[in-house]
Amino acid sequence: MQAMLWPLAPALFTAVLPVCLGTAAGPFERTVRDPGRLRLLVTGAAVALAFGVALCGAAVSPAMAFRNTALLVGLAFLGTVFLPPGAAWAPPVFVPVLMWLTGTRATGRAYPWAVLLAPPASAAAGALSAVVLAAGVVAYVVRGPAPSR
Repeated sequence: MQAMLWPLAPALFTAVLPVCLGTAAGPFERTVRDPGRLRLLVTGAAVALAFGVALCGAAVSPAMAFRNTALLVGLAFLGTVFLPPGAAWAPPVFVPVLMWLTGTRATGRAYPWAVLLAPPASAAAGALSAVVLAAGVVAYVVRGPAPSR
């Protein structure tokens, strides 16, 4: 049962992460001297917590658990930066749903674009996840959350 449910733990965590990132940075950014440092601290805490959640699936496949968590956290950060607060949750929710529902061929093998379903040893999936995580973290630290309208 754990093997079927563990992929949901990082997905559920990253679904609420944009709300937390926007809330953590919002009011405090106006009062703190250096908002970038605050965002860096929030980023470190969020990434550490996300990888802690990924440990739920580490018994099944540690490489896949951390790779998929990195991708989803990166999508959550990018959604926080580039989408309005009400829609920032969409990338870390809809990308996994799309991959899980339509990402496999009739033979059971994953399509190349379905990174979350790639085998644990997939170097391309690991590289893409690392790039998305790095892009999301850098964008959040530099720009901060998208303003509320």
